[in-house]
Amino acid sequence: MGSQQGRACAGSICQSVAGAGLADTRSRWPRLSAFASGPIRGRGAAREIIRHYTHLSERIDGLAHEAGVPTASLLELHLRMTIAGAGAEPLLEPAVLLVATGLDGAPGLSLVRGLPGTNDHGSPWLVRRSEPEVGFASLDLTLPWLATAVAGVNTCGLCVMWLPGVIDGAVESDAPPFPLLVQECLQRFENVAAAVDWCTSRHASGHGAIVLADAAGAVARVEAIRCDRHVHLSEELPLALGRPIRLAETLLETARHEGLLDEKALAVRGGSGSPIAFVRLTSTDRGLQLKRLESPVQEVVLRL
Repeated sequence: MGSQQGRACAGSICQSVAGAGLADTRSRWPRLSAFASGPIRGRGAAREIIRHYTHLSERIDGLAHEAGVPTASLLELHLRMTIAGAGAEPLLEPAVLLVATGLDGAPGLSLVRGLPGTNDHGSPWLVRRSEPEVGFASLDLTLPWLATAVAGVNTCGLCVMWLPGVIDGAVESDAPPFPLLVQECLQRFENVAAAVDWCTSRHASGHGAIVLADAAGAVARVEAIRCDRHVHLSEELPLALGRPIRLAETLLETARHEGLLDEKALAVRGGSGSPIAFVRLTSTDRGLQLKRLESPVQEVVLRL
Protein backbone atom coordinates (compact mmCIF):
# COMPACT_ATOMS: atom_id res chain seq x y z
CA MET A 1 0.00 0.00 0.00
CA GLY A 2 1.16 3.52 -0.78
CA SER A 3 3.52 2.57 -3.61
CA GLN A 4 1.42 3.87 -6.51
CA GLN A 5 0.61 7.10 -4.67
CA GLY A 6 4.29 7.55 -3.83
CA ARG A 7 5.35 7.16 -7.46
CA ALA A 8 2.60 9.39 -8.84
CA CYS A 9 3.11 12.15 -6.26
CA ALA A 10 6.86 11.92 -5.65
CA GLY A 11 7.54 15.58 -6.47
CA SER A 12 4.77 16.88 -4.19
CA ILE A 13 5.79 14.55 -1.36
CA CYS A 14 9.42 15.69 -1.54
CA GLN A 15 8.27 19.31 -1.55
CA SER A 16 6.05 18.81 1.52
CA VAL A 17 8.79 17.02 3.46
CA ALA A 18 11.42 19.64 2.60
CA GLY A 19 8.94 22.48 3.30
CA ALA A 20 8.47 21.11 6.82
CA GLY A 21 12.22 21.30 7.40
CA LEU A 22 12.67 17.51 7.40
CA ALA A 23 15.33 15.41 5.67
CA ASP A 24 14.18 14.74 2.10
CA THR A 25 16.96 12.46 0.79
CA ARG A 26 16.69 8.73 1.31
CA SER A 27 19.85 6.73 1.95
CA ARG A 28 20.89 4.38 -0.83
CA TRP A 29 22.30 1.89 1.64
CA PRO A 30 20.16 -0.96 3.00
CA ARG A 31 19.55 -1.07 6.74
CA LEU A 32 19.62 -4.17 8.91
CA SER A 33 18.07 -2.46 11.95
CA ALA A 34 14.47 -3.10 12.99
CA PHE A 35 11.78 -0.97 11.35
CA ALA A 36 10.63 0.37 14.73
CA SER A 37 14.03 1.74 15.72
CA GLY A 38 15.91 5.03 15.66
CA PRO A 39 15.16 8.48 17.09
CA ILE A 40 11.79 8.82 15.30
CA ARG A 41 10.46 5.32 14.66
CA GLY A 42 11.77 3.84 17.89
CA ARG A 43 9.89 5.99 20.39
CA GLY A 44 6.95 8.26 21.05
CA ALA A 45 3.95 8.72 18.78
CA ALA A 46 5.72 7.36 15.68
CA ARG A 47 6.38 4.09 17.49
CA GLU A 48 2.71 4.06 18.51
CA ILE A 49 1.61 4.43 14.87
CA ILE A 50 3.66 1.36 13.99
CA ARG A 51 2.24 -0.51 16.97
CA HIS A 52 -1.46 0.41 16.72
CA TYR A 53 -1.88 1.29 13.02
CA THR A 54 0.06 -1.41 11.22
CA HIS A 55 -1.62 -1.00 7.81
CA LEU A 56 -1.13 2.76 7.83
CA SER A 57 2.52 2.48 8.87
CA GLU A 58 3.05 0.10 5.93
CA ARG A 59 1.33 2.63 3.65
CA ILE A 60 3.57 5.43 4.96
CA ASP A 61 6.63 3.27 4.29
CA GLY A 62 5.41 2.56 0.75
CA LEU A 63 4.81 6.27 0.12
CA ALA A 64 8.27 7.18 1.41
CA HIS A 65 10.10 4.43 -0.48
CA GLU A 66 8.59 5.26 -3.88
CA ALA A 67 8.91 9.02 -3.36
CA GLY A 68 12.57 8.65 -2.37
CA VAL A 69 12.25 10.31 1.04
CA PRO A 70 13.16 8.88 4.47
CA THR A 71 10.35 6.97 6.15
CA ALA A 72 11.19 8.70 9.43
CA SER A 73 10.62 12.12 7.81
CA LEU A 74 7.25 11.12 6.43
CA LEU A 75 6.23 9.66 9.79
CA GLU A 76 7.24 12.94 11.43
CA LEU A 77 5.12 14.88 8.93
CA HIS A 78 2.13 12.71 9.87
CA LEU A 79 2.75 13.42 13.55
CA ARG A 80 2.47 17.14 12.81
CA MET A 81 -0.84 16.90 10.96
CA THR A 82 -2.81 18.32 13.89
CA ILE A 83 -0.32 21.06 14.83
CA ALA A 84 -1.00 24.50 13.35
CA GLY A 85 1.87 25.97 11.34
CA ALA A 86 3.77 22.67 11.19
CA GLY A 87 3.47 22.10 7.44
CA ALA A 88 0.20 20.13 7.42
CA GLU A 89 -2.03 22.80 5.89
CA PRO A 90 -4.62 22.76 4.31
CA LEU A 91 -5.65 19.98 6.72
CA LEU A 92 -6.18 22.47 9.54
CA GLU A 93 -7.75 25.37 7.67
CA PRO A 94 -11.30 26.16 8.86
CA ALA A 95 -13.98 24.26 6.96
CA VAL A 96 -17.68 23.50 7.28
CA LEU A 97 -19.45 20.18 6.97
CA LEU A 98 -23.08 19.44 6.18
CA VAL A 99 -24.95 16.16 6.72
CA ALA A 100 -28.40 15.86 5.14
CA THR A 101 -30.90 13.35 3.79
CA GLY A 102 -32.32 13.74 0.29
CA LEU A 103 -30.07 16.71 -0.47
CA ASP A 104 -30.81 18.07 -3.98
CA GLY A 105 -33.23 15.17 -4.42
CA ALA A 106 -30.50 12.53 -4.12
CA PRO A 107 -31.55 9.40 -2.23
CA GLY A 108 -29.95 8.57 1.10
CA LEU A 109 -27.44 10.55 3.10
CA SER A 110 -24.98 13.12 1.81
CA LEU A 111 -21.91 14.49 3.57
CA VAL A 112 -20.49 17.72 2.15
CA ARG A 113 -17.28 19.44 3.25
CA GLY A 114 -15.58 22.61 2.09
CA LEU A 115 -12.00 22.27 0.78
CA PRO A 116 -9.82 25.34 1.34
CA GLY A 117 -6.46 25.51 -0.39
CA THR A 118 -7.49 25.53 -4.05
CA ASN A 119 -5.93 28.39 -6.04
CA ASP A 120 -5.36 29.54 -9.60
CA HIS A 121 -2.53 27.01 -10.02
CA GLY A 122 -4.61 24.02 -9.04
CA SER A 123 -5.45 22.10 -5.91
CA PRO A 124 -3.41 20.11 -3.40
CA TRP A 125 -6.22 17.56 -3.03
CA LEU A 126 -6.30 14.25 -4.87
CA VAL A 127 -8.60 11.25 -5.13
CA ARG A 128 -7.29 7.72 -4.84
CA ARG A 129 -8.85 4.29 -4.91
CA SER A 130 -7.63 2.18 -1.99
CA GLU A 131 -7.68 -1.58 -2.46
CA PRO A 132 -6.24 -3.19 0.68
CA GLU A 133 -5.58 -6.92 0.64
CA VAL A 134 -7.62 -7.19 3.85
CA GLY A 135 -10.71 -5.03 4.22
CA PHE A 136 -12.93 -2.88 2.03
CA ALA A 137 -11.95 -0.86 -1.02
CA SER A 138 -12.71 2.84 -0.88
CA LEU A 139 -12.60 6.13 -2.76
CA ASP A 140 -10.55 8.58 -0.69
CA LEU A 141 -9.89 12.30 -0.76
CA THR A 142 -6.40 12.96 0.56
CA LEU A 143 -3.15 14.88 0.09
CA PRO A 144 -0.10 13.60 -1.81
CA TRP A 145 1.92 12.82 1.34
CA LEU A 146 -0.98 11.61 3.48
CA ALA A 147 -1.59 7.93 4.25
CA THR A 148 -5.02 8.45 5.77
CA ALA A 149 -7.98 10.17 4.09
CA VAL A 150 -9.76 13.44 4.79
CA ALA A 151 -12.98 12.02 3.35
CA GLY A 152 -13.98 8.72 1.79
CA VAL A 153 -16.65 6.17 1.01
CA ASN A 154 -16.16 2.41 0.98
CA THR A 155 -17.83 -0.42 -0.93
CA CYS A 156 -20.39 -0.90 1.86
CA GLY A 157 -21.55 2.72 1.62
CA LEU A 158 -19.86 3.86 4.84
CA CYS A 159 -18.94 7.55 4.46
CA VAL A 160 -16.32 9.14 6.71
CA MET A 161 -15.10 12.75 6.93
CA TRP A 162 -12.56 14.57 9.06
CA LEU A 163 -13.23 18.12 10.28
CA PRO A 164 -10.48 20.06 12.10
CA GLY A 165 -11.21 21.59 15.48
CA VAL A 166 -9.88 24.75 17.07
CA ILE A 167 -6.18 24.29 17.76
CA ASP A 168 -5.10 25.68 21.12
CA GLY A 169 -1.49 24.55 21.13
CA ALA A 170 0.35 21.32 20.52
CA VAL A 171 -1.13 18.12 21.90
CA GLU A 172 1.22 16.80 24.57
CA SER A 173 0.74 13.11 23.97
CA ASP A 174 2.52 10.08 22.58
CA ALA A 175 -0.75 8.93 21.01
CA PRO A 176 -1.02 8.85 17.18
CA PRO A 177 -2.98 11.62 15.42
CA PHE A 178 -6.77 11.24 15.55
CA PRO A 179 -7.31 11.68 11.74
CA LEU A 180 -5.62 8.31 11.13
CA LEU A 181 -8.90 6.73 12.20
CA VAL A 182 -10.63 7.91 9.00
CA GLN A 183 -8.78 5.34 6.88
CA GLU A 184 -9.13 2.71 9.57
CA CYS A 185 -12.93 3.06 9.47
CA LEU A 186 -13.08 2.94 5.68
CA GLN A 187 -10.95 -0.20 5.51
CA ARG A 188 -12.50 -2.12 8.39
CA PHE A 189 -16.21 -1.39 8.80
CA GLU A 190 -19.58 -1.72 7.09
CA ASN A 191 -21.64 0.52 9.36
CA VAL A 192 -21.56 3.45 11.74
CA ALA A 193 -21.99 1.47 14.96
CA ALA A 194 -18.86 -0.62 14.49
CA ALA A 195 -16.81 2.38 13.31
CA VAL A 196 -17.83 4.50 16.31
CA ASP A 197 -16.75 1.76 18.69
CA TRP A 198 -13.34 1.66 16.99
CA CYS A 199 -12.98 5.47 17.06
CA THR A 200 -13.66 5.60 20.79
CA SER A 201 -11.36 2.75 21.77
CA ARG A 202 -8.21 3.29 19.69
CA HIS A 203 -5.11 5.08 20.96
CA ALA A 204 -5.24 8.57 19.37
CA SER A 205 -5.17 12.30 20.14
CA GLY A 206 -5.95 15.61 18.47
CA HIS A 207 -8.57 18.31 18.00
CA GLY A 208 -11.45 17.76 15.59
CA ALA A 209 -14.31 15.49 14.64
CA ILE A 210 -14.86 12.39 12.54
CA VAL A 211 -18.35 12.31 11.02
CA LEU A 212 -19.78 9.00 9.80
CA ALA A 213 -22.85 7.91 7.83
CA ASP A 214 -23.88 4.59 6.32
CA ALA A 215 -26.22 3.20 3.69
CA ALA A 216 -28.78 2.25 6.35
CA GLY A 217 -29.20 5.91 7.34
CA ALA A 218 -27.22 5.94 10.60
CA VAL A 219 -25.18 9.08 11.42
CA ALA A 220 -22.68 9.78 14.18
CA ARG A 221 -19.81 12.08 15.00
CA VAL A 222 -16.87 11.46 17.30
CA GLU A 223 -15.22 14.60 18.65
CA ALA A 224 -11.68 14.59 19.98
CA ILE A 225 -10.23 17.12 22.40
CA ARG A 226 -6.69 15.97 22.97
CA CYS A 227 -7.08 12.36 24.14
CA ASP A 228 -10.74 12.67 25.17
CA ARG A 229 -13.53 11.41 22.89
CA HIS A 230 -17.19 12.52 22.83
CA VAL A 231 -19.77 10.59 20.78
CA HIS A 232 -22.92 12.21 19.34
CA LEU A 233 -25.61 9.86 18.03
CA SER A 234 -29.08 10.29 16.52
CA GLU A 235 -28.71 14.02 15.91
CA GLU A 236 -31.40 15.92 14.06
CA LEU A 237 -30.73 16.26 10.35
CA PRO A 238 -29.71 18.32 8.51
CA LEU A 239 -26.62 18.95 10.63
CA ALA A 240 -23.97 21.61 9.99
CA LEU A 241 -20.62 21.85 11.77
CA GLY A 242 -17.40 23.82 11.53
CA ARG A 243 -16.14 27.34 10.88
CA PRO A 244 -16.96 30.04 9.98
CA ILE A 245 -20.19 29.67 11.96
CA ARG A 246 -22.17 32.00 9.67
CA LEU A 247 -21.37 29.75 6.72
CA ALA A 248 -22.50 26.66 8.62
CA GLU A 249 -25.74 28.42 9.57
CA THR A 250 -26.41 29.40 5.95
CA LEU A 251 -25.87 25.84 4.74
CA LEU A 252 -28.14 24.51 7.47
CA GLU A 253 -31.01 26.87 6.69
CA THR A 254 -30.94 26.18 2.96
CA ALA A 255 -30.79 22.42 3.48
CA ARG A 256 -33.53 22.48 6.12
CA HIS A 257 -36.06 24.63 4.28
CA GLU A 258 -35.30 23.91 0.64
CA GLY A 259 -33.56 20.54 0.71
CA LEU A 260 -30.73 22.00 -1.37
CA LEU A 261 -26.97 22.45 -1.11
CA ASP A 262 -26.10 26.16 -1.12
CA GLU A 263 -23.00 26.11 -3.33
CA LYS A 264 -22.83 29.90 -3.24
CA ALA A 265 -22.36 29.77 0.51
CA LEU A 266 -19.59 27.20 0.12
CA ALA A 267 -17.85 29.52 -2.34
CA VAL A 268 -17.22 32.17 0.34
CA ARG A 269 -13.48 32.76 0.52
CA GLY A 270 -11.57 31.56 3.55
CA GLY A 271 -9.10 33.54 5.62
CA SER A 272 -6.29 32.81 3.16
CA GLY A 273 -8.27 34.40 0.32
CA SER A 274 -8.12 31.25 -1.77
CA PRO A 275 -11.08 29.91 -3.78
CA ILE A 276 -13.11 27.19 -2.16
CA ALA A 277 -14.03 23.77 -3.50
CA PHE A 278 -16.06 21.03 -1.86
CA VAL A 279 -16.24 17.25 -1.62
CA ARG A 280 -19.55 15.40 -1.38
CA LEU A 281 -20.02 11.77 -0.36
CA THR A 282 -23.26 9.87 -0.97
CA SER A 283 -23.92 6.67 0.93
CA THR A 284 -26.59 5.04 -1.25
CA ASP A 285 -24.68 5.08 -4.55
CA ARG A 286 -21.19 5.08 -2.97
CA GLY A 287 -20.28 8.26 -4.78
CA LEU A 288 -17.63 10.96 -4.39
CA GLN A 289 -18.10 14.35 -6.05
CA LEU A 290 -15.49 17.12 -6.22
CA LYS A 291 -16.33 20.59 -7.44
CA ARG A 292 -14.36 23.80 -7.68
CA LEU A 293 -16.75 26.75 -7.32
CA GLU A 294 -14.79 29.61 -8.85
CA SER A 295 -13.73 30.09 -12.45
CA PRO A 296 -12.73 27.85 -14.05
CA VAL A 297 -15.49 25.72 -12.52
CA GLN A 298 -14.44 22.06 -12.50
CA GLU A 299 -16.33 18.96 -11.37
CA VAL A 300 -15.74 15.23 -11.20
CA VAL A 301 -18.06 12.48 -9.94
CA LEU A 302 -16.78 8.97 -9.20
CA ARG A 303 -18.60 5.91 -7.87
CA LEU A 304 -17.45 2.61 -6.47
